[in-house]
Amino acid sequence: MQGYFQQENLEVNFKEVILGETAVEAITSGQAEFGIADSSLVLSRLRGEPVVVLAAIFQHSPLVLLTLKSSGIVHPLELHGKKIMFRRNIDDAVLQAMFVEVGLQPDDYTHIPQNFDVKALLGDADAISAYTTNQPFYFQENNIPYNTISPANYGIDFYGDMLFTSEDYLLKNPERVEAFRRAALKGWHYAVEHPEAVVDWMLANLPVQKSRDHLLFEAERTIRLIKPNLIEIGYFNPSRFLRIAEIYKQLDLAPISADLTGISYLEHLFKPPLDPFWSRLALAVVAAILLAFFLMSWVNRRLRKTIAIRTREINKANAELEKRHLLLDQHVLVCTFDMERSITDVSQAFCKLSGFSKEELIGRPTFSLIHPDFPTAELKEIRAAMVALQQWSGEIQFCNHAGDSIWLYAILEFQQAPGARSTAIFHDITDKKKILELSITDSLTGLANRRKVEEHLDFFIKQASRFGREVSLILLDIDHFKRINDTYGHNCGDETLVALSGLLQQSIREADIAGRWGGEEFVVICPETNLEGAMTLAEVLREKIAGAELIAEQSVTSSFGVAQWQPGHTAKSLFNKADAALYEAKGQGRNRVVTLNSTATHDQAGQSNPSAIKCIEA
Repeated sequence: MQGYFQQENLEVNFKEVILGETAVEAITSGQAEFGIADSSLVLSRLRGEPVVVLAAIFQHSPLVLLTLKSSGIVHPLELHGKKIMFRRNIDDAVLQAMFVEVGLQPDDYTHIPQNFDVKALLGDADAISAYTTNQPFYFQENNIPYNTISPANYGIDFYGDMLFTSEDYLLKNPERVEAFRRAALKGWHYAVEHPEAVVDWMLANLPVQKSRDHLLFEAERTIRLIKPNLIEIGYFNPSRFLRIAEIYKQLDLAPISADLTGISYLEHLFKPPLDPFWSRLALAVVAAILLAFFLMSWVNRRLRKTIAIRTREINKANAELEKRHLLLDQHVLVCTFDMERSITDVSQAFCKLSGFSKEELIGRPTFSLIHPDFPTAELKEIRAAMVALQQWSGEIQFCNHAGDSIWLYAILEFQQAPGARSTAIFHDITDKKKILELSITDSLTGLANRRKVEEHLDFFIKQASRFGREVSLILLDIDHFKRINDTYGHNCGDETLVALSGLLQQSIREADIAGRWGGEEFVVICPETNLEGAMTLAEVLREKIAGAELIAEQSVTSSFGVAQWQPGHTAKSLFNKADAALYEAKGQGRNRVVTLNSTATHDQAGQSNPSAIKCIEA
C-alpha cells in the first residue's frame, strides 16, 4: 500500500496458512521465509524447532474462549463435561496453559476441531476459541450476549502475534531479514496511525469478506493489544520469553532442561568475535555452567517429586478457592471503583439485579446509577464520606436497566492510594421498602395515610417547639359526599376522592404534606407557615375544588378548618382546633374556610370557643 517493501528492494508474496498446518511448520519446511505466530513460538523453541522471533506486534495474546451469556459459563472449571472448539496443538498454548493452571484435564471436556464458524457457539459447542479482535464483533452486531474467558485473568499473559523466521534463513540472509523487519514495522506504524485508510484500501484491493464496521472493530481491538502509546511497536523483552518458558515447563508442556537460547534475532546478529583467550575463558565458563547444571539437575530430580505433590495440592486448593469465588460472584452484590470513582468490577449477582452486563458497567461513573429521586442531601453525605475516606453505610436508591427503582443497603469503603480499589457491598431491600411504602400510603388515593400524617405532624410540632418555627394544619371535608355515593354509586365516589387527591398534590407547595385522614376527610400540613398563609392556601384549594369538574355535570365543594400551632399545644390539640373550625364551616353552610380567632380561648384538650372564629365565605 505504501511501498515499504519496495523501498527495501524486497519482492514479497503473502500466503495464508493451510488449515491444519502451523506457521512454524511452513517456515521450518522452507515453504515460506517469514511468518506470524503467537507465544507458541517459545514452546516450539523449547521443543527444538529453530524459530527466531524478529518482533512482537501484540503485547498481549488476543486468544480467548467465548461462551454464551445464557450458558452461565464464566470460569474455565465450568467447562467440565462441556464441548470446546479450538485448534489443538496449533497456536493453542495459551489456552492449554490456562486449562492446566486451573486443573482442567483433557479428559474433563470434549474437544471439537476448530472450523472457524462462530455460529458453532449457537449449536454444537459450549465454548469456542476466538480472537478478541475478530469474533466478538459477530455477537455484538447480532445482539447476542456473550462471556469472555481470558487466560490473562489466570496468570497466563503471553505475547500475541509475533513476526518470526528460521534460524538458518536468518544466518544466511541477515541483511534481508533486517530489511524485511524494518519494512514490516513501518507498515504497522502506518496501520496504527491510519486505520480507516488501511480498511478502505483493503476493501478496494483485497477479497475481504468482512464489512467496513467489522474491519474498523478489528483495527480498534488490535491497537489495544499493540499499545503503541506505551511500547515501541515490535519491542519484546527476552526476560518475558524466559517467564513464558518457565510457565510451559511448570505446566509440563516442555522439558525442564529445554534451552531457549537463540529465540531472539538479536542473539544472532550481534555476536562479537572472540579471540583465543576469550574463547578459552568462554569454554571454562561453559564447563562450570555445565557442572553446576548437572549438580542442579541431581537436586531437581529429588525436588521434582515433592514439587509435583505440592503443586497438585496447591491446584486443588486454588480450584476450591475459585469455586468459592464463583459462589460469591453469583450471590453477593459487590462493586469496586477506582480513584476517579469509575466502576472497575462488579459481581454477576449485581449485574443480574441491575439488569446491566459487566461490560456496560465497567468504566461507568459510580454515581450514574443513582436514581433521580434519591435525596440530594444524602448524596452529598456520601460524597463527603468519599472525600474524607470514611466508611459510609445506609440505604441507596439505584435505577436499574429498565429504569425502575431498586433499593439497596450499602456499606462503602473508600481508598485513595494509587492502584487501590474502593469497595461497595450491597443488600437488596427493595421488597422491604415496598412493604414499608404500602404501610404508610393510602391505597386508594396514593396520599399519606392517617398513620403517616400523624408521624409528620408530630415531627413538625417538635421542630416548631424546639426552634420556634411555625406550623399550620388544614382539615377539609367534601360537602354532601354521602349524596354523591347514593346518587352515582361508590365507584364514582372513589373516583371523586382520587381526583381531589390529585388536585391537592398539584396545588400545594413541595414542602407541604397532603394526606387522607379517613373517608372524605383530608389533611394538609403546612410547615414554616403562619395562620394567614394557611388560610390563603385553603382558600386557593377551595376555589380549585369548586371550579374543577370532579364529577361530570356536577359541582363538588369542600369545607375547610384551619389552625396554627401555638406553644404548649400537642398534635392532638392542634387537630381538635382545626376540626372545630371545620365543624363551624359546615354549620355556616359549607363551601367555606373557617379558622378559630387568634384571641379564641382553648381548654386543655385544645377545644376552641365557637364564638371566636374567622371565616372566608364562598
